Amino acid sequence: TNPILRVRYELICANRSDLKQIHALAKEEIGDSVITLKSLHEWYTANSASLWVLWQHAYSVLFPTKRLVGFFSVVPITRQATDKLLKNREGGYRVTVESIVPEGQKPTAWYVSAIAAKGEIARGRVVQQLQAFILAKANEAGLILAAPTTDDGLRITLENGLLPTDATTPELETIFYRDLNTAVMTQRNQGG
Repeated sequence: TNPILRVRYELICANRSDLKQIHALAKEEIGDSVITLKSLHEWYTANSASLWVLWQHAYSVLFPTKRLVGFFSVVPITRQATDKLLKNREGGYRVTVESIVPEGQKPTAWYVSAIAAKGEIARGRVVQQLQAFILAKANEAGLILAAPTTDDGLRITLENGLLPTDATTPELETIFYRDLNTAVMTQRNQGG
């Protein structure tokens, strides 16, 4: 046996070499509704800073291991894409590569396109890191948007104060939104 002595987690911006593992994890945890690997490569090319991975480093007596255990994708999107998402309440409009704002340019909104992790600890860490990322980006764009496709995604969306664009249908595939500036102000007022 090779007992684990210490485990640490590291969140970093994804590399192109991580995309195949990210896609496999997304399919395993989310299902077939995830974008194709080809589309993931296109999105990454459009803005590589929108995809973050959580690595688990386990240190043991014999050798260390490193595993990709989670990720999230928060895509900076254009005014056009934001307007289409807000108007298309059922979530039928999908963000395309043309909707992605290049690095260094100011987006209108952030679109949470995916979040997944393997295991309870990794899930908790990914959600925590996603929340911190969103709050850190509040000064760059005024809105956060999401269209959860799983029950877990819907739960996380609702727990983080995102509201359905159609208040009568807080369901899967519905577009949810939250004003990030309000989120920052609420946190500051609560002493955060």
